[in-house]
Amino acid sequence: MGEFGEINLDILRGWRMARAPELRQPHALPALARLVHLDSGRVEHLHGPDLLIGRYYPPNGPVDLTLGGLQEHELYQLGAPHLQMTLNDDAQWSVRHLAPGTCTHVNEDRLETYNQHHIIEDGDALQIGCARYRFEGLDIELAAWKNACRALLGSAETAALFLCRNGAPCGPTIELSPKTAMVIGRTLPSCEDLQVRTPWEHSAKKPAQPDVDLAGLYPSEAKYIGFLHAEIRAVAPSAARIGGEYLESTTRASEFRVTPLTKRQKTFINRQEIGESAVLSHGDELALGSNFFYFYCPNRGVQLTRRPLGAPTLVDWTEGVAPRLDGAAPSEEPS
Repeated sequence: MGEFGEINLDILRGWRMARAPELRQPHALPALARLVHLDSGRVEHLHGPDLLIGRYYPPNGPVDLTLGGLQEHELYQLGAPHLQMTLNDDAQWSVRHLAPGTCTHVNEDRLETYNQHHIIEDGDALQIGCARYRFEGLDIELAAWKNACRALLGSAETAALFLCRNGAPCGPTIELSPKTAMVIGRTLPSCEDLQVRTPWEHSAKKPAQPDVDLAGLYPSEAKYIGFLHAEIRAVAPSAARIGGEYLESTTRASEFRVTPLTKRQKTFINRQEIGESAVLSHGDELALGSNFFYFYCPNRGVQLTRRPLGAPTLVDWTEGVAPRLDGAAPSEEPS
């Protein structure tokens, strides 16, 4: 403890978190638009043409853009997800309201009905719950963005997971082995980094470490990654399973099998939670907690068309009020 108000966070955590500059590099793709929070000035960049925005709530799956820097009263009225923002080929952005029990405003128009779409223009006011933003379109053509995305994905020489932020691959990759299973997670601290004693400090049974370490993500991202989160291994589409192993028919596998290793932190494929082993195919999105990864295979070509974003299971955050669908009247509570 130094001067008043200064706290050594390493001591509070019990160890020094890993630092990985490659996981925090600037976004590799240009932003297509941005949201400016009117009260704080915080800027949220939209790097993809199709995003779910709000907060992360595990039963509903991850969102592309988690709004940060909000006050408690703003978070309380933020859906999970709250809205979808989409850019079409005519350079027109639209907003789709997804959060029953709260609301979205575009200027003076209230989007209260679930699944309602609304056009949004540069300079429009966007209110998400009670958080107020200004929408700003940027001078980036969608065709140019697609070319940049193709170039980024095409840089991979082997099957890889591209880390995504704010709706698009952002640069860092995890190269996948067609021969060896890999475990993705967060590295446990080494003895020299420990500030407190642990049960395994002098034990031969110290927990195994993951092959891929994501502890260097931003703290708001890393906290949803399990120490041993998921195993991923290559498998041919018509592979047979013998004795728990998958036979490979090619050294350039285009499908991999993901097996969750933790129940506390969730694993998703195309926003659907998986509780057991599932196949990951070219163009799929793997999410570990709130963190998205785009799965790319060089021998399958670049695929920019995203899997359709389905609306999540309805969660109404108000107490004692059933969600309203398509303008239907709320149901009466049983007496």
